[in-house]
Amino acid sequence: VYKYNYVEGGLDLMVDIASIFGGYKFDRTLNPYLFGGVGLNYGFGNDEANDLKSRFPDGAKYLWDGGKAMIAGRAGLGLNIRLTDALALNLEGNCSFIDDHFNSKEGSKADFQIKALAGLTFSFGKAKPAPAPLPAPAPAPVVKPEPEPEPEPEPVAVVPAFESLTRNVLFIINKWDIRDSEQLKIDEVVEALKANPDTKVRVSGYADKATGTAKRNKFLSQKRAEVVSEAIVNAGIDKDRIITEYFGDTVNPFETPEENRVAVCLVK
Repeated sequence: VYKYNYVEGGLDLMVDIASIFGGYKFDRTLNPYLFGGVGLNYGFGNDEANDLKSRFPDGAKYLWDGGKAMIAGRAGLGLNIRLTDALALNLEGNCSFIDDHFNSKEGSKADFQIKALAGLTFSFGKAKPAPAPLPAPAPAPVVKPEPEPEPEPEPVAVVPAFESLTRNVLFIINKWDIRDSEQLKIDEVVEALKANPDTKVRVSGYADKATGTAKRNKFLSQKRAEVVSEAIVNAGIDKDRIITEYFGDTVNPFETPEENRVAVCLVK
């Protein structure tokens, strides 16, 4: 029995199993993957084997001194467990294999080194600030009736007929959660629908073209439109009065990316 030291580096090709069978999903909790590759194994410190040279049955023809480098192969299976947006736990099992002559002996099978690893992955980066809320709409002007000479009664103020109401419900990048500031806009939409039972609301979802892929943005716009429509239904509005549509990033109705992360509600 003798000991020697080695270091090994390699280049691996990784295959995301979950994305192949279930499609890409950035916030998936469990992400299994396969990998395989090649590298270089460098051995050194083989002094104990050289001290036992006379005991080698093959005449020590594969005995090496100083340092020795050989090509090594590697394959394995891993699991990435998403804990938060910035932290993940990695579990991995792998096997490295190398020519049997690397241990200074003659043999017919490659040497295997089986390893089990666990570690943490940290994702660094500064999140984009949330877009500033749009200013509240100016209140409708109040028409004051002009006084009439006595004895004629004062005229009754005429309430104008309802025409339409538009509210833009904004979202944070890559999200479809309704914030408290945006819930107030949905409440205004619900109030208008209840006050005008002959009207309907069209909810149009969008995603900004400046970030994300077309597939991801279509998903985001759909979720934004659906979550706003669901909030309107939960407030007591019949779902038959709601038209839900989404456009991904194919249409950006506003100038800035922050404004295009939106579900537009049009009551008419």
